[in-house]
Amino acid sequence: MPPDSPTAIFMVKHIILCCTGPPMRGYIITMEVYVVEFKPLYKQDAKSEEEKKVLEALEGVIDPEIGFDVVNLGLIYGLEVTDQSVNVKMTMTFAGCPLMDYMVSQVREVLKSLAIRPEVNVDLVFEPAWTPEFINPAIMNPEAAK
Repeated sequence: MPPDSPTAIFMVKHIILCCTGPPMRGYIITMEVYVVEFKPLYKQDAKSEEEKKVLEALEGVIDPEIGFDVVNLGLIYGLEVTDQSVNVKMTMTFAGCPLMDYMVSQVREVLKSLAIRPEVNVDLVFEPAWTPEFINPAIMNPEAAK
């Protein structure tokens, strides 16, 4: 990933359909699918000291149902610190999570308390859907992460 790009890797699905052949006759359809593997954002992925501070602070936001923090659970999908704002893309463990508003407000409050930038934006997304595979291996098995 280029060094000046925002810190995040997102799933990209790009489909190209090409139909060739005369109208109303046999068509040849080709399809190309490009998938870029998704990886949530962990503290070790921070590209700057400011991003590291943000992710360390967000490790203090605990999902009360699971007992792990939002960073190591893999709920943080993107982070961008600009001149004026801190922008976070995050998800929930499932779209109908009853603690959704609570978790987003906790993330927002932690970011505001850091006072790194005057503006704080939290964007809740559900694509790609969270899976347990997004949990940071370091918290499940510290030896495997080494």
